[in-house]
Amino acid sequence: MVRTTLIPNHMIINLLNCIVLLAMKFKRMKNQRRTQANRNNRAKQNMPHTGGSKSIDTLMDEQDMMNERLRDTDGSNDQPPRSVAWEGDVYSQVLENDKSGYVRGLGLGPTPSMLWGSRSSLGNIVIEDSSDEVVQKLKHEITELKELNEKQNEEMSFIRQELSWMRQVMRKIAPNELPMPQNINGVSTGQATQFQKF
Repeated sequence: MVRTTLIPNHMIINLLNCIVLLAMKFKRMKNQRRTQANRNNRAKQNMPHTGGSKSIDTLMDEQDMMNERLRDTDGSNDQPPRSVAWEGDVYSQVLENDKSGYVRGLGLGPTPSMLWGSRSSLGNIVIEDSSDEVVQKLKHEITELKELNEKQNEEMSFIRQELSWMRQVMRKIAPNELPMPQNINGVSTGQATQFQKF
């Protein structure tokens, strides 16, 4: 015969408390392992995450746009290469004058006398070089614009000839269907030619 014994309520409550405490301990251990793994992974990262509220896709698109802009610049600068820093440039107008023995943009290594000689000849050399280069750039731009203007005038003349030919063909095909083109004064070109004949 099997004998059943009843377990008092307080023992059942103690047993349940022990099970809950044991489960919490295992959960804490699991969280501690996960936390340690995250710390290790974070320590292995070379670059910190500084994206803020932007998504990674947005940051990647902005980076691609920046790279594209850098590629499109072709390394062309507005300032000539010899004029890293000279008196009267934009930086010297906005910022205070540099310390003696310091060349802006080149650090503490080279000195002005090493690059350009004595201080008295510094302004003449750089300004003449930069103004000559600016004049050359402007002359080149003027010639390019003149060539572009001539090319556009030739294209316009060709388009006018084609339009005139198309109008003649359309008048032969459907003489009554084609409206008379308007001139600037509001008089049709057909009327203007009729008036000129008289």
